Amino acid sequence: MKTFLCKTCNKKFEAAGVRFDWNDPVYGPCSKYTAQCPCNGEECEEYKHQMSHKEEAVSSCGSGHCSCGR
Repeated sequence: MKTFLCKTCNKKFEAAGVRFDWNDPVYGPCSKYTAQCPCNGEECEEYKHQMSHKEEAVSSCGSGHCSCGR
């Protein structure tokens, strides 16, 4: 099961989802999962955790030996 987020009612829910594949002229083969919200039936995309700037810096620095000064 995947986690989805309805942007209309701001509810996270789990569902199997349906996979859509397409070929983007810039990025090449792409895919995404969508599912219907159980509250309002709206098509929702898979929930992806947004990293904060601090999390991005830590994940890009890794061992702390980089030019970002961390």
